Amino acid sequence: MALAVLYLGEGGPLERGLLLLPVLLVAWRWGWRGGVAAALIFLAAALPAVAGDGAARQMQLGDSANLAVLLLAVGAAAGGWVEGRRKRARRTAEMEALGERLAAAGDVRTVWQTGLAELVHSCHADGGAWIWQQPTDEVWATGKPVLEASAWQRLTGAADWHVSPLRRDPLLQALQLRDAIRLPVTVESWGGQLLLVRRRARFSTGEAELARALLALVQQAARGQVRCARAAKLLAEQDAAASEKARLYGETEEELRHRVRALESLQQVTREILSTLDLDHILQLVLQEALRFGEATAGSVLLWDGVSLKLRAAQGYDEAALTRLREHLSHTENLDLLETLAQQPAPLYFPDLLEQPETALTFLEARSLLLAPIFYEGELAAVLLLQSAEPQAFPPAAREFATGLAMQTAIAVGNTRRYEEQLARGELMYQRFEQIRLLLEVTRTMRSDRPLEDTLLDMAYATQEAIGYQTVLISVLEGQLTRRVAGAGIPLIDLEKMKKERTPWARISALLQERFRIGQCYYIPAEHQDLWRGELTVFEPEKGGAERVPGMWHPQDILLAPLYNPRGEVLGYMSVDTPHDGRIPTRASLEVLELFAAQIALAIENQRLVKSLQLQLNTVSLFNELNRSITAKLDLPLVLNTVVQAVTNLLNYDYATIFLQERESELFTPRASSGYDLKAAHQLSAASGESLIGAVVQTGMPLVLDDIQADPRYIPIDLPLGSSLMVPLMAEGRTVGVLTADRKTRGDFSPTEVATLMAFADQISVAVENARLFEEVRDLSEDLEQRVEE
Repeated sequence: MALAVLYLGEGGPLERGLLLLPVLLVAWRWGWRGGVAAALIFLAAALPAVAGDGAARQMQLGDSANLAVLLLAVGAAAGGWVEGRRKRARRTAEMEALGERLAAAGDVRTVWQTGLAELVHSCHADGGAWIWQQPTDEVWATGKPVLEASAWQRLTGAADWHVSPLRRDPLLQALQLRDAIRLPVTVESWGGQLLLVRRRARFSTGEAELARALLALVQQAARGQVRCARAAKLLAEQDAAASEKARLYGETEEELRHRVRALESLQQVTREILSTLDLDHILQLVLQEALRFGEATAGSVLLWDGVSLKLRAAQGYDEAALTRLREHLSHTENLDLLETLAQQPAPLYFPDLLEQPETALTFLEARSLLLAPIFYEGELAAVLLLQSAEPQAFPPAAREFATGLAMQTAIAVGNTRRYEEQLARGELMYQRFEQIRLLLEVTRTMRSDRPLEDTLLDMAYATQEAIGYQTVLISVLEGQLTRRVAGAGIPLIDLEKMKKERTPWARISALLQERFRIGQCYYIPAEHQDLWRGELTVFEPEKGGAERVPGMWHPQDILLAPLYNPRGEVLGYMSVDTPHDGRIPTRASLEVLELFAAQIALAIENQRLVKSLQLQLNTVSLFNELNRSITAKLDLPLVLNTVVQAVTNLLNYDYATIFLQERESELFTPRASSGYDLKAAHQLSAASGESLIGAVVQTGMPLVLDDIQADPRYIPIDLPLGSSLMVPLMAEGRTVGVLTADRKTRGDFSPTEVATLMAFADQISVAVENARLFEEVRDLSEDLEQRVEE
């Protein structure tokens, strides 16, 4: 064509080149085949131009070239249209084939895998993957490159939710990828993303649209599989329900016969319960029905009293098995099993004891075991034990029957318990009658002419007999110290030793804590003996570390009953030990103890009132005698001796001393004493403000010393002093002397004693001052007479 143009064309190279331009454009657009076709058409159209002249030939050549291009363009367009139809038909056939393959997939997982392979193949991808978020977090990949699951997961966050050209994403460069397509996937419970990747080439827009179309087809197939699976599951459930109904209908007759036999057995047990209160007979019948109806080879009924298990009835055991059963019932490891039974109303079933070697009941030599709890008023009362030599011997029907028997047994146990409670209530009423009788007899002994120790001794023995404790000890509060006065059940030697000791009340009151209180009494368990051990002297017939049995009395337990007067003041306390029934105290059992404690407190209060009245009578008598004595006597030594002897003899003090101020001196010296030699007190002379005597002189107030030796101002003398009461002798508003009343024992002085000695001091102050003045006048008169004689 180029030669033809060069030969036939006119003009310069530019004009001739323009003739070749259409042909070159055709060759560039449709390839070398299009260019050859265009050249041939051009030559065929240009042959007539050979005969023409130059201008005409040049025009003819141009028209020929344009005609060739036009014809070729029309032909190419027609061929492209035909080729497009063929491609669409082929793609439609391929998608129909893909749809058939997806429909033939057995489950939804196969649909996803088949669809992924087709997507990778049709879109000319190097690799692809499903990245799931639900119902799983797996990554299903195929093709090359095979990326790690983490790399696929990273690609899911590279762009937004659409067909995205990820060509410029740095993540693709890091993974050595050129391009990627990502599409969201959502079908029923499946959710995730589709990723297609290429290493070298980019995806075209058509390939991206194809991926979208194929994904829609795969999602539709997956949705159909999910619904088919759901329908199949529903059909399977319906079929299973129909099969279950058929099975139930088939077993109904046998089950009804089984239930009829069970009801007949329970009715027989019910009739026996209504006709008798013989618990042993009813329990034997229960075991007989349990062994006859079920598959048990042996059974027993174990009663629980809150402390221990006791075998009440048994069947199917030989002597050796019964011996082992009785021995193991006392073991503490059974308590955990009882706690489990107490917390659940249903039977406890062990299908195979060989698979549970840790069970505490392996000594029964059984393979399967059934324990049915029996309750009374919400508390565990007994256990129905059934055992078999075969494993899995108790099906649900047998366990249900055992539950029914346990309920019937609970009625029988309840009837027996209520009957026993009625008998116990009658016995308790009789005991209360005897206790009231003893209390009345003790009340008759409360006479004012009897010593308090004798009265309290009678009441201790009456309390011991009435409340059911082996030992009773009564202690009386004297000041801040307690003294043991009477006891019962304690050897005489030990009791006399305990009487000699004095215990501070603070140590006793430290035990009277609210956590130990039961009514008006205080029960201190042995677990808290560190509160009193080493602080109190108690009578312990049993020593050593005995083990605590739940609900039972421990040798180191303590039970105290404080003694109060009607004003709520503490008079002492009563301690009891070792109950006859061996049980820890309850609120009901302590009611009688509180009654006796109240009577003992009343006896102490009455004795103290009588003693107070007697003290007042003695005081009045003392005052009258002193008035007669001191008004008739003006001899100072005689008056002083009369005063101190009255203090010890009539006011019941061990020692008495009078200190008077020396003439022309500030020193107060002892002038008279009773109960000891006056020479023993010569070092007690003191001025105002010095020692205890000086303190009374300085303040003009009485001084009460419960423990005189504990006071730092005390000057020791050769006397066993425990407590002291010092009162001033006042005359015309000044202290002229000090009167001391002392006891050998430590203890508090009552307000009555202080008031009595104060009144006594006021009474004798005038007499002492008069005698002293008389002595001074006499001495002055003698001095004057001597001077006159001289």
